[in-house]
Amino acid sequence: MKKIVFVKSLAESHVGEKYIDLSSDFISENSDNDRESVDLSTLYSQFGKKWVEDFSELLSKLNQNNASLLWWAYTSTAKNLLSSPLGERYIQIQAICELITRKDIDTLNVIGATTGQMESIISNLSDSNIKFGGNALKFRLLKKIAANSTALIRQAIHCGRLFFGFFGCKAPIFDKHIDLCLFTYLDGGFHKKFDNYFGELPQLLQENNYISSFLYLAYVYTPYRQRIKNIRSPSAYVALFSLLSLSDYYWAFSKTFLNWWKNAFQECSYKFGSTKKYSSLFNEIFLHDIAVGSYLHNLLIYKSICKFIKVCEPKTFIYPYENKSLEKMILIGINDAEYKPVVMGFQHSSITPRHITLLFRPEEATYTPLPDKIITVGKITREYLEQFGNYPPEIFITGCALRQKRVAPMTRPNYGDNKIRVLLALSSSEQELLKSVMLFQKVMRLMPELELGIRCHINFPLTLLPKDIAVWAKENTLDFSGTKLNDNLSWSNVTAYVSSTVAIETLMQGKPVVNISIGDMVSSDPVIGGTSFHWHAGDEIEMVETLSLINNISDADYGQYSSSAVSYAEDYLRPINNVCLEKYTGDSKNT
Repeated sequence: MKKIVFVKSLAESHVGEKYIDLSSDFISENSDNDRESVDLSTLYSQFGKKWVEDFSELLSKLNQNNASLLWWAYTSTAKNLLSSPLGERYIQIQAICELITRKDIDTLNVIGATTGQMESIISNLSDSNIKFGGNALKFRLLKKIAANSTALIRQAIHCGRLFFGFFGCKAPIFDKHIDLCLFTYLDGGFHKKFDNYFGELPQLLQENNYISSFLYLAYVYTPYRQRIKNIRSPSAYVALFSLLSLSDYYWAFSKTFLNWWKNAFQECSYKFGSTKKYSSLFNEIFLHDIAVGSYLHNLLIYKSICKFIKVCEPKTFIYPYENKSLEKMILIGINDAEYKPVVMGFQHSSITPRHITLLFRPEEATYTPLPDKIITVGKITREYLEQFGNYPPEIFITGCALRQKRVAPMTRPNYGDNKIRVLLALSSSEQELLKSVMLFQKVMRLMPELELGIRCHINFPLTLLPKDIAVWAKENTLDFSGTKLNDNLSWSNVTAYVSSTVAIETLMQGKPVVNISIGDMVSSDPVIGGTSFHWHAGDEIEMVETLSLINNISDADYGQYSSSAVSYAEDYLRPINNVCLEKYTGDSKNT
């Protein structure tokens, strides 16, 4: 009997003081206990892009076949590779099946696969003579009972937390026919005059007499009571769920319970068509959406929007556009209301090829809820979405970046002694943090003159690193967490990054950037379209060579490249001006 040992987490790969990333490895083990390591990086580099495209096509067909309020409420239907485990599990299935075709295996046991993955693997390999075994199948009934029970219990807990979290929280009285309503998220620090997504947009519009009234409709994250208390004094904020009644909670819970039942006990309750061999995987993932509470939240958003539009009747409604399931609930809620405001999505940040949720397959946009217009942060992202996104014609408006302020480009720093100071800007995941820091461990051994400052994402601090790497980082690097970006850029002469928007802001300052490859199947680099002062490095050797090259650029060439980088960044994150601001008023003439 041969086994495929499936190692999926970095925690499982800890061996003594050495950390080996086996998150994309399988280990083949035969009956004699001889081990053969199989590195899937070759498979991923060869087939990864195709598998991601296949995943996008698969979900596109399912979305078309099942498009409805209760379908779009599943977070996993949005094709987001980061917010749902669906994409990762699908690609792992493809990798296992591809690996099996290359090996002489008569009995297959995938250790670490979920029950849904294992059943989908069996469906994909139904024409083979392989026998299947392992705990994923042996105990699948018990595993399903446990998963189903957990999802049901957690569903009830989420509903109770929401109800009591917003119980007694009455929405402030506001006038009908508000000129502008901005949907936003209160998931971090609260600032009365600067929103995390829209900056000072409403104040700027009022100063220029484009609007006379506005309010924020806020999706509030936990801790609910504390955040509601913070926004109680400024009347411009309305907590979204404060509009709900007990009957709304009952409706959302009953719909969630119904879909929990379908996923738990009706294996083919959706129109899977030719994709039926993945139905077990989808049932498992949809139960996950219910268990974590996102399905219930999305249904409550729909109910809240229906009520808000009825009592407020805003002239223009703008929300941060990422094409998430939550946004589809907003759009369906507005569409179901008698009153119809102008609805605009604001593409508020950078875009990378990994954001496949923003890209439609041909004809997919025709059955997906979309706003009347989508405002981009600049020319670069608009052109990218128009070229690759398969959007309806004339849906885009070129706007401006509302959170990033234009600053004068910085001059080339001169530290003396050929010193290189690198700002490592991190953004999206614990894996990105770990792999990037490990890369610079190797780089600094080869380049002792290098100084490294690490700017972590607030959700992925250095404390998440394994102990020995965290100790190394404390002793050999500077922790820039919570400090001002402008100070970080003044300190450094180059920014290294995987997917952070800091790369664009560095180019805006006229400084060079180096994108780090950490083995992603689809690029997570926000610098799309290409520009000068932009390099890629896949390992420590390439990073050392690139940093040396940058350090040795002549002053004349540096000035030329710097100017070109600033022009690119300003096309990407267009500076605020009156012409751009008027486009946020919902005037149909603004294109």
